[in-house]
Amino acid sequence: MTIQEFSDRYYLHDSIVSSINYNKDAETLEIVLDFCYWAQEGYDKSHPATGPLIITFKGVSKYDGPLGEFDWWGISTAEARNDSYYILMDDDYHNMIQEIIITPTDIDVKGI
Repeated sequence: MTIQEFSDRYYLHDSIVSSINYNKDAETLEIVLDFCYWAQEGYDKSHPATGPLIITFKGVSKYDGPLGEFDWWGISTAEARNDSYYILMDDDYHNMIQEIIITPTDIDVKGI
């Protein structure tokens, strides 16, 4: 899906970032979240409120941001801007903020 389609469909605010892995040679970036299903439009309360979500950005021509495993980094802002996707994540415990900029050609999502 396109950046705009992804942005329109998935609301990432308050989801927790578990890991970010970038394979520059394959031009793929994978973000694993503890995703807030409860915050999505049309959420069905009979389903889990949170759970894993894997976002794979393909055809990545630009990535600016941290990599690796994260402990309780929450997403405060996520939005499409032109041909890039911007994420602002924060660690309230350590009072730290990280900005992520991704420029992909396609996005795949896998969840529960």
